[in-house]
Amino acid sequence: MYVFLNDQWVEENEAKVSVFDKGFMSAESVYETLRTFNGRVLRLEEHY
Repeated sequence: MYVFLNDQWVEENEAKVSVFDKGFMSAESVYETLRTFNGRVLRLEEHY
């Protein structure tokens, strides 16, 4: 699996965040989900 970190895609085992990161220290988070149908993202063009 890949994750988006610091403006680039990296493998999940390479994704490192400092324990002093503001988001980590104050428990801030953002996530996004996309609806899929038959293995394809629905309305991907409209999303971006």
